[in-house]
Amino acid sequence: MEVSNRVKEIMEIEGFHTLTPIQEQVLQVKQQHRDLIGLSSTGSGKSHAFFFSIFEQLDFDNPKVQAVISTPTRELAYQLYDRCRLLCKHFGVSCKLVTGGMERSQQSINAQIVIGTPGRMKDLFLDEKTLRLDTAKIFVVDEADMTLEFGFLEDIDTILSRMDDSVQTMVFSATIPQQLQPFLKKYLKDPILIQIDDTLDFQSDIEHVLVPCKHKSYEQKILDVLPHIQPYVCLIFANSNEEAATLANTMRQNGYDLVELHGDLESRERMKAIKMIQSQKKSYIVASDIASRGIDLDGVTHVISCGFPKDLKYYVH
Repeated sequence: MEVSNRVKEIMEIEGFHTLTPIQEQVLQVKQQHRDLIGLSSTGSGKSHAFFFSIFEQLDFDNPKVQAVISTPTRELAYQLYDRCRLLCKHFGVSCKLVTGGMERSQQSINAQIVIGTPGRMKDLFLDEKTLRLDTAKIFVVDEADMTLEFGFLEDIDTILSRMDDSVQTMVFSATIPQQLQPFLKKYLKDPILIQIDDTLDFQSDIEHVLVPCKHKSYEQKILDVLPHIQPYVCLIFANSNEEAATLANTMRQNGYDLVELHGDLESRERMKAIKMIQSQKKSYIVASDIASRGIDLDGVTHVISCGFPKDLKYYVH
């Protein structure tokens, strides 16, 4: 498809040669200014799909908030913000990160793009009244199924109920649970459904190995496995914050230098972990599957999952 000069510039900055299927289809919807539901797995290019659409529609001369991106975790918000900053710097656009754990400010927040978690955005918008979201013409709900699971959909409901009816709402998710349907019917007007076949994203050259633990714990078995692999980056998933913390502590005691990422860490520690992951300074990353879902990790050669997650789509992460 023919793309605009702005999209070409973003592709050049990000090193893209072609658009992914979901990026192409989202850009086509942008031209109609229609609400949309985008269903595709992690790694399909969802983030750039809505970035392309947002930057296409931005009025660079208007300093007010024009686009809002909601994510269910601070880690995802930070990753999107970090990526968005490069594009904003190129185009001379302002972007603001809004998440829990940040210092409170009495001053008004001004940015053309706002990226954050639902609860903190709602607080600043409606309670503290330091952030005007009602001027936005685009609202993106990223990882909607996870947003629902974490109980944040009510916050998004509250925000959208105070926004103009003409706002373009884009909802991206790996799945659309039944409980999400009332929200979609309430806020999306005649939406276009974009569904990308998972087989298009499936990496067929990945080898899957089942390792029986028998009488050993996950920690003991992982310590048995690690000497037999030589990873560039090894990502180790646990199903809970507690399991991730225990495993990380056990590995450190056995001489492994690693990055730990899960929801029980303080906000500053989590941001530090994300930066460390992106810098690829550590060969081992121990994370809860929830905290790391949707985060882009370069250079991963090995993935170890401690058991199966309760949602098997997390396994195909």
